[in-house]
Amino acid sequence: MKKLFALAVGIVTGVSMMAQTVEVTPGSTRTFTVNLLNGVTLHSTTPYTWTTSGSGIVTTATPSNNTISVTFSNTVNTTAHIEVYATSADNCKSDIKSMDLTVKPLTFGASFAQDSQDVCPQTTGNPTGGHPASVVINFTGGNVSSFEYVLDGVPTTVTLPSPAASYTLDLSSVTYTNAQAGAHTLEIVSVTGVTGETITSLQLNGSVVHTINVDTAPVISDIF
Repeated sequence: MKKLFALAVGIVTGVSMMAQTVEVTPGSTRTFTVNLLNGVTLHSTTPYTWTTSGSGIVTTATPSNNTISVTFSNTVNTTAHIEVYATSADNCKSDIKSMDLTVKPLTFGASFAQDSQDVCPQTTGNPTGGHPASVVINFTGGNVSSFEYVLDGVPTTVTLPSPAASYTLDLSSVTYTNAQAGAHTLEIVSVTGVTGETITSLQLNGSVVHTINVDTAPVISDIF
């Protein structure tokens, strides 16, 4: 399954006074995404304009509106630049969002303490159900200041109260009903730590995933 990364969300977190490096794995292919936030009608033929540059990028697929797929070089320490802006139906252009990356082995990584969990959906017979249990995330490479995850296509950045090597992610605000039975993917897409500088390591697509399996509850008829 293709995983989408929300461009610039979570990339500028951390200690803003320090220099920052955004790392991407040599030879990897990533899909980057931006989302429209204010509901403006976009241009019918050129809603988004993407540009890429730098020797760190070897191929760029034709952008598909708000997403672009990029394959990075195998050469360590090459760099890349990606930027995008949106154009409205009235030809008004948004601010440019950009990202500078360095191709190198990732400094920071992450893993879930458990690969998956099963959840009974919320029903009137189970009114407190539908909430996934908290999950523990373990980090490698040193203490982490923040990370970004995507659940059901929605990106969220979490800033730790203080840098640490693990974190318990509370999912009690998430609720699934019987209509949402099936597998739901919770993926960590970036990890930001501080080791003399702020370093954001973009995780390989699909490499750090916890699956929430929402079971199907019985459906019965009215009393007759």
